Amino acid sequence: MALNMLMKLSPRLKLVSLMKHSTSNPGISKSLFLLGLQCRKQFWLKIHEREIFPPFDEATQAIFDQGHEVGTLAQSIFPEGIVVEGNHRNFNTIATRTSELLADRRPLFEGGFLVDGGFARVDILNPFDGDQWELIEVKSGTSVKEVNVFDTAFQLHLCEKSGLRIRRTVLMHLNRNYTREGNLDVSELFVAEDVTNEVKKALPFVVGEFDELKKTAALDQRPEIRIGSHCSKPYECPLKESCWSFLPEYPVTDLYRGKAKAFDLLDDGVSQLGEIPTDVKLNDKQEIQQNACRSGEPFIDVGQIDRFLSNLEYPLSFLDFETFRHAIPPFDGIRPYQQIPFQYSLHVCSSPDERPDHRGYLAEDSSDRRREFMEHLLRSLPDSGSIVVYNASFEVGRLRECADSFPEYQNWVNGLEDRIVDLMIPFRDFHFYHRGQHGSASIKAVLPVLTDESYSTLEVKDGDTANLSFLESCSDEISSNARSRIRKNLEDYCEMDTLAMVQLILALEETTTNMLATRSSRH
Repeated sequence: MALNMLMKLSPRLKLVSLMKHSTSNPGISKSLFLLGLQCRKQFWLKIHEREIFPPFDEATQAIFDQGHEVGTLAQSIFPEGIVVEGNHRNFNTIATRTSELLADRRPLFEGGFLVDGGFARVDILNPFDGDQWELIEVKSGTSVKEVNVFDTAFQLHLCEKSGLRIRRTVLMHLNRNYTREGNLDVSELFVAEDVTNEVKKALPFVVGEFDELKKTAALDQRPEIRIGSHCSKPYECPLKESCWSFLPEYPVTDLYRGKAKAFDLLDDGVSQLGEIPTDVKLNDKQEIQQNACRSGEPFIDVGQIDRFLSNLEYPLSFLDFETFRHAIPPFDGIRPYQQIPFQYSLHVCSSPDERPDHRGYLAEDSSDRRREFMEHLLRSLPDSGSIVVYNASFEVGRLRECADSFPEYQNWVNGLEDRIVDLMIPFRDFHFYHRGQHGSASIKAVLPVLTDESYSTLEVKDGDTANLSFLESCSDEISSNARSRIRKNLEDYCEMDTLAMVQLILALEETTTNMLATRSSRH
């Protein structure tokens, strides 16, 4: 009884006492715990064979950097707060310093807790009612996800094991409906959701998993885990390519929207897409895949493709946008993660017999160039004819957003929408399918199977890289030569997107013409 009273009077004493008995080995960190929830094998390897993990790519590192930026901004909501400084590898020092600062009853940022074989740093601990605390986890997303609840429950477990009394837990994330106007309003940028009930419900599961992971960490050999949906959820595993390398060239995992069925088939010993038993129910698109895999020939619905091509009107304008986005809106009229166009490529074919004419735009910097972008596009696009895009919802979405911010373009954008044709449709609807697409309808999957072209020789090969490359080119620290090189790479990539659409249309026209001619000759 006297000991409990002493701990209530001085929670710091209890924390210091616990720290003295903590091992210098940090054990299972929060990030390791989440890895373990996703895959025991990945968890074990991260502890015992860390060297086999590839370094983070630029896109992943950018996500981490963005998360850090959001976390720092959230701290400004608590002006009296103090950061627990210290090298992130010096766990004991951080934990000891945390226990000292908690006694001051001020908001605490990045407090560290080393106890029960685990270590975690808490984004924000806010004093609450007497000797209690509010545990606040800050996320750069725009909603609460299940993995966030487990993440927070793990922190709660360590805090409570360390003697801290947590009154409630809060998930602070970005407000997807916040639109910046003028100075950034941090109080409106964030949404604070009370997840106390969800976290408490998850706590027994989390504690149980934590205990199991301690046993897994002590194993002499890695646990063997079958591949499954966990390889990509909630995060893409960096070892996926290695773990999936046993699959044949055309595996059941290629099944269009059929991953659960594919893993069931793998459990039954079926790995080849073409060897799926006849008693396994497949939908129409999956049957097309299976038949194309067995025959080695593409499936072509000549009638549907011919109807698609017949609806195209010259001049044909092949259009593609590139965009960047920030978690924190960089200027007026922008929401968190809103796609901001900085580049377009346009190939215009005036008639079937003429070579396409290329036009394009690339912003000079990452300031608000949307009006300039729209004005340049307005001057470049023909006033009539079909506008061919790939995955129309993306380009249409960007045009609408720009028109919302700049109403003078609203009528023009409304007129464009009636002319937009989505070239993805014949491939998404499986009017054409080649086994080399591996279940994907993306332009990068379709182009090599219909033409001799691909993106493999380009320096910039995808939209994420284009995004990061553009922002890098806008940095004051980059040389003029490097900037010129990046901009040339961006121009090559975006131009390839629209040239690829030109080539796909030509390939579809040639294919359908030949097949229709063959049918006619048979009759």
